[in-house]
Amino acid sequence: MRRIRDNLTYANVMVTILAVIVLGGGTAYAVTELPRESVGTKQLQRGAVTPAKLSAAARAATTGRQGPSGPAGTQGPQGPAGTAGKTGEPGPPGPLLETLPSGVTLRGNYAVAGVAKEQFNRALAGITFQIPLASAPSSHVIQMGSASTTECPGSAANPRAAPGNLCLYEDFHEHVRPGSDCADSGGLGTTCGTATRFGADIFIESEGENSFFVEGTWAVTAP
Repeated sequence: MRRIRDNLTYANVMVTILAVIVLGGGTAYAVTELPRESVGTKQLQRGAVTPAKLSAAARAATTGRQGPSGPAGTQGPQGPAGTAGKTGEPGPPGPLLETLPSGVTLRGNYAVAGVAKEQFNRALAGITFQIPLASAPSSHVIQMGSASTTECPGSAANPRAAPGNLCLYEDFHEHVRPGSDCADSGGLGTTCGTATRFGADIFIESEGENSFFVEGTWAVTAP
């Protein structure tokens, strides 16, 4: 035994250990496996990890914050025009007005005609407002060729009325006694200058035995 110990050297011992490792087979591979979590940032070379090698969660975690907005007053390029939307269905009809709103004007035509057997025979016609007024207006007749007034500032071609007034504008008449035109609310021609909130009656008188008539336009403005 002493002879064997005397002949042992460091080189002999290392050769023996290497031989045992080689003869052991798989044990030589085990020495090349790295322990868990043994590789850190110090062991990685620069550029060794590429984005393709990162997991989806890791790539999401590396997303940076949104950059600052551009300077105030700037505007990006306009995008392309969108396609036109589908035409909507027609809505239901609105409710009928029971009373004409204040300041709103209604307009229309009128005509009265008759055949007289003598002077002062009377003819009658009526006008009806499309929408009733809240209260009855005053009525006025502007004879053909007469100037407009404060209550009736329009004309036969452009009938107008101040609020609370009904204005009749003569456009043409024949064989009518001058100044006999009358609009009233009673239906008898005895209360000229009146009307109802629904309309008025119009009277004319003949100047002799003949056919006679008058025509024109009217306007009424709600008070």
